[in-house]
Order: sequence, then structure tokens, then C-alpha cells
Amino acid sequence: MIRDTHEYASLTSEGILQKSSNVGTSHIAAMYQNQTLYDYFTAIGFGRKTNSGVSGEQNTPLKPPERWGQLDKAVMSYGYAMTANMLQMAQAYTIFTNDGKLLPATIYKRDHAPAGTPVIRPATAAVMRDMMISVTREAEAASTARYRATMWRAKPARRRKSAKAAATKTVTAPALSASRPRKTRA
Repeated sequence: MIRDTHEYASLTSEGILQKSSNVGTSHIAAMYQNQTLYDYFTAIGFGRKTNSGVSGEQNTPLKPPERWGQLDKAVMSYGYAMTANMLQMAQAYTIFTNDGKLLPATIYKRDHAPAGTPVIRPATAAVMRDMMISVTREAEAASTARYRATMWRAKPARRRKSAKAAATKTVTAPALSASRPRKTRA
């Protein structure tokens, strides 16, 4: 059974990304045929090497779609039951930054930018890009709220600590001794 870390009554597609909902992602995957998902996975480079020039690059082929069960499709939708290296992930994300076109990963300097291979519609890439930005905005807002809550709780403790330190602090005043006349011994 697929579960999330929290119960969500209802989530939009953007909410599924923001909450990283395995349940939501698996519901979306269930709307597609196995072959369609397999075609998208392979189109963005999963299951094959990137041909980037990195020596020793590993890849693990995807399980054939005709052998996928419902659970396979569900867990693959959020990245389980498949393997992708960091270069494959970086290459896959280029579809969101290049209007739906997959750019080949490479370690070599190029004289010109590659044209890219269309994978999704430019409008879809733009919507996904906006949703991904919303994830970082929500995370930033949550982080700021946690910081403020922590600081609010910490203030009384800091005040008590400062008051205690001030009460126990020994004050030496060398500047005062300079202003007093010195007694001399005869």
C-alpha cells in the first residue's frame, strides 16, 4: 500500500509536488498506460547511458513495461524500482528548462548549443517549471516560519541567560583607577 508521511485530504498537481506525495504521484501514473510511461522514462534518458563522455558511467535498464504490475508503476512514479545516476537526472531536468526539449549531457565544451530532442510540449514544461518554483517558495516560507518560531521560543531563555550573566559578572574598572589619585608611599 502506498502512503505519505502525512494525511492529505486533497492535493492539486502543484500540491503533490510541494508535499512530495507518493500517493498523488502514483494516482497520476495510474492514468497512463505502462508503455506511455516507459516511453517518457526512456525519452528523458532513464535506463540508458547518457553518452556524455564520463568514463565508467553506469546504467540499469528499465524493466520492460509488459512486465509492470500496478505496484511497479506506482513506485516507479516516485523514483523507486528504477535507477538513475546524477548525470541522467540532470539531463532529464533539461526538459523543464528548455521548453520541453531534452539536451544531451556532456563533459565536453561545445561550439554551439545543441538543438535538443522534443519530449513534452513547451506549455507543459512552463507549467512544470512554475510548479517546481512554487515548491522552493513554500519550502523557503516554511523554513522562515520555523526560524521565527524558534527565535520566539528562544528569546525568554536568552533574556534569562543574559540577566544571570550580568548579575554574576565581575566588573573591573581600570579606567576608574586612573582617575583616582594614587597614594604614594613615602
